[in-house]
Amino acid sequence: MSDGAAAGALPAAALPAALRAARAAGAVVRQAFVAGDGWRVQSKGAGDLVTDVDREAEACIASELRKDFASHAILGEEGGLRPALGADDYTWIVDPIDGTMNFAHGLPHFCVSIALSWRSQTLCAVVYDPLREEMFSAAAGRGAWLGSRRLRASSCQRLDQALLAAVFPKPGSPWLNRFTPTLLQALHDCAGVRRSGSMVLDLAYVASARLDGFWQWGMQPWDIAAGELLVREAGGHVEAIDPAPALLQADGLLACGPALADALGRLCRQPRAIPP
Repeated sequence: MSDGAAAGALPAAALPAALRAARAAGAVVRQAFVAGDGWRVQSKGAGDLVTDVDREAEACIASELRKDFASHAILGEEGGLRPALGADDYTWIVDPIDGTMNFAHGLPHFCVSIALSWRSQTLCAVVYDPLREEMFSAAAGRGAWLGSRRLRASSCQRLDQALLAAVFPKPGSPWLNRFTPTLLQALHDCAGVRRSGSMVLDLAYVASARLDGFWQWGMQPWDIAAGELLVREAGGHVEAIDPAPALLQADGLLACGPALADALGRLCRQPRAIPP
């Protein structure tokens, strides 16, 4: 560890390093998006893209984090696991562009996501929207913030008054059959449902009460780590839909203001049949 923190504690330099790395990567992403060309798009599978900008931004983040935390592992969506150079059990979990499909199509809704975990426990998180220049951040036990404003999750108590968001499973996903009945019930019972294309920003918006709730199946740790800490530190509720050894290993996740937890849990686990 770089600053003598006890094992499992948040190193003092971690959040400043994550903020610095997010801004550096955000500048790379923003410049490429404004330019609109000069980078390649490749398919990783049905409904899953990667661009040269994803890889460049992830390399930028790794370089910044290594300045202070050479002993930590880095798990990135594009680069996989960069092993730790020490034995601290700390891992940075990175998504250089959450919302690559949006980015590649010129749709201005995506973010940079960085979180630090210790043995599957998220300690700090940064989510940066480089186009709106919104910086969401959280540290375990210290609250969630948008810039200098403390975040509080929604107090909405009823699904019929709730604005929810979801990430639709990719084409051919085994989760489609599980997800579709929940979407139909949400469309029937809720005030509105949104699909933004960025799970991490959806979770940041739950933390900031822009959304009342969110659910999804089919995720990776970089989809979960930063957003779930933001929601919890904003006083919201986050849980795995199905039993999982740890939240970062969950196949499905729901997040909401605390008063909606039971209703959203029922919607996800036991959706009603909606008549035609």
